Amino acid sequence: MKKTVFTLITLFIASVFSAFSQQKERLPYELQDSAEVCDTIYTLPDEKVQFPGGTSELMYFFKDNSKFSNEMVNIGGSRRLTLKLLVDNLGKVIRTDIRTPLSPELDEDAMNIVAKFPELTPAKVKGRAVCSYLVIPLQYK
Repeated sequence: MKKTVFTLITLFIASVFSAFSQQKERLPYELQDSAEVCDTIYTLPDEKVQFPGGTSELMYFFKDNSKFSNEMVNIGGSRRLTLKLLVDNLGKVIRTDIRTPLSPELDEDAMNIVAKFPELTPAKVKGRAVCSYLVIPLQYK
């Protein structure tokens, strides 16, 4: 009886570990079928895309170039417009998507600001510049 219980417990534990080992890990990249400029977009790079001067300069850039700067509070927050930029290995924004729109006016303003972006510091994997995303949440009053 004890041997049967021990065997059942051992089989149960083995099946649990087997189930966990079969879960798919998140790949650090996406392969693109229709390659615009990038055939591989790295979603977990070693170094992320950076705006020149960092996040604080990015915030100032948006505030300085926005028609609605008096409504813009900060980067981050609750009532926000979220942008997802695809940045190539040279630091150029090659695609901009609005992930969480707020209003047509604010969405258009954000897209116009992104069009004025300077060259960004591209993401890196093992020291090599690669295509990656930059997600920017903008908070408004």
